[in-house]
Amino acid sequence: MSKKKAINFDLSEIADGGVQVKLNLENYLDQEKMIIMLQSHFEENDDRNIILKVVSNLRDESIHQQTDDGVSQSVQINSGVTSVDEVKVPNPVKLIPFRTFQEVDQPASKFIFRMREGMQSALFMADNNQWQVEAKNNIKKYIQQLEQETFGEIKYPVIA
Repeated sequence: MSKKKAINFDLSEIADGGVQVKLNLENYLDQEKMIIMLQSHFEENDDRNIILKVVSNLRDESIHQQTDDGVSQSVQINSGVTSVDEVKVPNPVKLIPFRTFQEVDQPASKFIFRMREGMQSALFMADNNQWQVEAKNNIKKYIQQLEQETFGEIKYPVIA
C-alpha cells in the first residue's frame, strides 16, 4: 500500500515556473541598485514612476533638502542647471511586485519609501503580507476559470 505525500509550498518563495524571486526590501540601496530593482521587479504604475523619478534624479546635495512629516517626504530634485523641482512622495506607496505565477494578476502591496544621505533609498513592507491571501485567491480563480473552459463546469473544488 502506497502512502500519498502532501505537497506544501509557500507562495512567497515561488514565482514563474518555480524560480525564486527575492526582493531586496528593508535594506537601503544605492541609486543604481534601487533603479534596477524598481524596473525589473515591479509592474509599472503611477507610484512606481514617482519613486523612479525621485531616485533617478537624486544628487548627493539634493537629499539634504528634504522635508519629512512622518507620512510623506518632499525632496527637491535638480531638473536643470537653473531650476529645482519639488516632488512629494506619498507614503505608503502602492506597488505591484512580480511575486507569483505570471499567468495570474500580481497583487499590489503597500510599501513605505524612505531615503537617507548618500543617495540611498529603501522600501519597507507596509501591508503585513496581505498580498499572499490575494495571490492565493488569484491562483484559485485562474484554476477555476481553466477548469470551466476545459470541462464546461467546475468538477473539482479548489481550496485556497
